[in-house]
Amino acid sequence: MRIMVFGRPGSGKSTFAVEMVKKLSLPVYHVDKIFFKSHWQKRSRENFLTLKQEWID
Repeated sequence: MRIMVFGRPGSGKSTFAVEMVKKLSLPVYHVDKIFFKSHWQKRSRENFLTLKQEWID
């Protein structure tokens, strides 16, 4: 089962996802963790797409 949560910044997506994970015992993936490197530096598009595909697989 996969569930995607979309919303504007600051709308509570992460809070909602964490609560949902507790009830459904599903893994949670935050795109910011692979979109950004440390100190909020953007990754290259190619690197981001590779990491995203690893999650999907």
